[in-house]
Amino acid sequence: MNTTWTLSNTALTAQLLECEDILRTSYAHMLTLIHEADQRGLAKEHGYRSTTTFLVEALRISRREAKTRLTQAETTTPTRTTSGTSPPPMPLTGEAVRIGAISREHLHEITKILTALPRNRTPTQHTEAERLLLDLARIAEPLAVRRAGKHLLDYLNQHHKTPEDTDREQRAPTREFRYRIDRTGHLHFTGKTDPETATLLAGLFDTLSQPDTTEATGQPDKRSAPQRHGDALAEIVDLAARADELAVQGGERAVITVTVGLNELKAGIGTTVIDRMGYGSISQARRWCCDAKILPAVLGGTGAVLDLGRASRLASPMQKRALAVRDGGCAFPGCTRPPKWCTAHHTNWWTRGGHTNLNELVLLCARHHRLLHHSEWEIRMNHGTPEFLPPTWLDPDRKPLRNTAHPRLNAPPGQRQRAG
Repeated sequence: MNTTWTLSNTALTAQLLECEDILRTSYAHMLTLIHEADQRGLAKEHGYRSTTTFLVEALRISRREAKTRLTQAETTTPTRTTSGTSPPPMPLTGEAVRIGAISREHLHEITKILTALPRNRTPTQHTEAERLLLDLARIAEPLAVRRAGKHLLDYLNQHHKTPEDTDREQRAPTREFRYRIDRTGHLHFTGKTDPETATLLAGLFDTLSQPDTTEATGQPDKRSAPQRHGDALAEIVDLAARADELAVQGGERAVITVTVGLNELKAGIGTTVIDRMGYGSISQARRWCCDAKILPAVLGGTGAVLDLGRASRLASPMQKRALAVRDGGCAFPGCTRPPKWCTAHHTNWWTRGGHTNLNELVLLCARHHRLLHHSEWEIRMNHGTPEFLPPTWLDPDRKPLRNTAHPRLNAPPGQRQRAG
């Protein structure tokens, strides 16, 4: 019968702590039993080929869990020899486990870190690293130990590099990238980079993948961390595609050619042919027609090329500088993206007859550019200032909004502003 509800707060707290101590010491005893079973060869006696397989079958645990327990037992438990016992590779950690000073999660993090130390480390460095991690584990959660261990590994790996290693890495850094494009046009990739590139990329991800809490809707960002990282990668690629140093194609900086029929483009129904990817949608073509990285090839009814990326379709460098001064960055209400992460968007879409004039252009980041193309948000110009009309579900009156998040000479930053 459950009587925990009768406990006082003090008694409940005491029992929680006591149970945790029991769990820790029980797990420590489990590791000593596993180590003894491994030393005796108990698995073969019961007909199993390895201790791992025996643990899987006898304890009904996963192979991964069995391997983890066996590794922890080997690194924290003394080994019997003909002349007595030899200390384990992690003696300080083994003692901490035995007396219940650290949890199973702490042990997992410490084991993972110490087994990854450089091979040419000294015994003193190993002991100091173990003591540092244990001191932290006694007062902090496992995540703190993991983070401290990462910094420790970075330091020791760098410290133990020879001049030849450093020279070799600088002359031929290790960078790999493997990708494939599936039938839907999505790209799947894996790879790795050298430390310098990794640092730069991590810094960009940290900046660009922050939860967006500045939306005019006032709603929290519902994207998961992987989704935010994916959006950040898209912005990085978009910026690189618009870089001045990028190679030109046919006299114009472009990465992809999108072929589309004029009637389909006007009607918004049908498909397009996207260079190196296959077929795409008209909505993609319409949005991409705003970008310098896309070369649209518009065909007439007989297949004649009616338009191949007119130069006037793209904002000139002077216009981009003027937009940067006027808008200060992405013009969408509440967005803080600076100009370099934005593209010039036609308020009256180019596919609908818009002109590349300053009073018909506005800076938008990749996310809000997409939002304008695929939602009920609308944009208009009011005496040279872009205003955004929210969807009716958000504001039945659709009162226009302006972005006041960017520093300006004539308006204080950091507040939303409704146009009059």
